[in-house]
Amino acid sequence: MKNNVIKKVVKKGFCCGCGICGAIPDKECIRIEFNRVGEYNPVVGNCTGCGLCLTVCPFFERNE
Repeated sequence: MKNNVIKKVVKKGFCCGCGICGAIPDKECIRIEFNRVGEYNPVVGNCTGCGLCLTVCPFFERNE
């Protein structure tokens, strides 16, 4: 899996479902959907590995 918000934020439990990553214009890599308990979660579509989703995510630790 390419480095994206799913791998670096969601799977580590840091995502709050704010939707910023899904609002990146002209990108169809990530969309925001409801999960089974009604929370917003990003879902990866056609990820190019550009890392833009990590750049805008307020919960990505840039100094890991």
